[in-house]
Amino acid sequence: MEVLRQALGGVEDGPVVVALTATPRDSLSESEAALVDELFGPVLYSISTPALVRDGVLAPYRELAWFVDPTAAEREYLSAGALRWQELVAAVMEPGFADVPLLEYLDSAWVRHEGVS
Repeated sequence: MEVLRQALGGVEDGPVVVALTATPRDSLSESEAALVDELFGPVLYSISTPALVRDGVLAPYRELAWFVDPTAAEREYLSAGALRWQELVAAVMEPGFADVPLLEYLDSAWVRHEGVS
């Protein structure tokens, strides 16, 4: 939300911001609530999840989680995926992979914003 604050800050006749959230107001800290008020203004409309389910707008659901250890096949699949990822990272980090080394490019384009309009 800090990024949004900066984007909206200092703009005369600023844009109208419409915010939709499923975050209960009472779960926000005081500073988060103050930031939400500053960015979005007062709550104009609120509806509860049970009311949406009752009206047929939202499918009923239950959050159920059952944590289990992965099977041997799943562990093998995850290990193979991790190995492929390590091989990919090693390949793109190799000198000569590209005209400009990857980390140098990322630093230039994403950190220093050189050559980016």
